[in-house]
Amino acid sequence: MKKMILIASALMISASAVHAQDVKPGDVALSIAQPQAYIEVTGTATTKVTPNKIEVAINLNEADSRGKTSLASLEQSLAKALNDAGVDTEKQLVVTDQSSSSAKRKSIYQYKSYRLTLTNASEVATVFSLLDANGIANANVIKTDHTDIKLIEQKTKGEAMQNAKSTAEALTAAIGQ
Repeated sequence: MKKMILIASALMISASAVHAQDVKPGDVALSIAQPQAYIEVTGTATTKVTPNKIEVAINLNEADSRGKTSLASLEQSLAKALNDAGVDTEKQLVVTDQSSSSAKRKSIYQYKSYRLTLTNASEVATVFSLLDANGIANANVIKTDHTDIKLIEQKTKGEAMQNAKSTAEALTAAIGQ
């Protein structure tokens, strides 16, 4: 008896599923969309950008001279080099790190780190040569940037889109579309 009820319910379910798939003459038939032909292209564009914001890290460390030169004299040498280069130390120079020790021991050396912001490569070359002439050799460029980089990126992306569009038009013209 249980088998009969199970078989009867299975037949009813399958019959309703088959009936749900029937299309009657008055029903709206689903149209099968034809796949549309498309083409994928890429466009590229390059722009050379000269940075107008260059950050230089300068590290002063007594350990470089094994304590023979004090941090104060290294700072004076730095100030002289930057003034000779025409750098406005009030606006362009920032202290990023420093050590301080109240008791001076032979094994404890003080250090100080600065970040200098310059605007062009010739200033960087002048500063580096003057730092070297004043006995400060621990300086390096840590970051280069351009103040209008977002605008330059947008312009370059627009040029890349134009190049992609012209490539797509040339390819579709070849097949007459």
